[in-house]
Amino acid sequence: LQMDINIEREDLSIVADRRAVMQVALNLLSNAIKFTEPGGKIGVECRVRRDQFVTIRVTDTGIGIPANKIA
Repeated sequence: LQMDINIEREDLSIVADRRAVMQVALNLLSNAIKFTEPGGKIGVECRVRRDQFVTIRVTDTGIGIPANKIA
C-alpha cells in the first residue's frame, strides 16, 4: 500500500482529548488498511479551517460502503 500524508502546518497544536483523537485516527487507518487491496493508496490530510477548527481526513482506494448501507 502507498500512504500519502499531507499536513498543512507542522507546528500545529490542538486542544482535544488525546486518547479519543488517537482512537478515532487508529480506527480510520485500520479500516483503510483492511479494506484497501494491495497496490492501493491511503491518504491522510490535516487542515486548519477558517474557523480555526482542524479537519483530519483519511481516504483510501478500498471497496467503500455500498450506497444502500450508508444510511
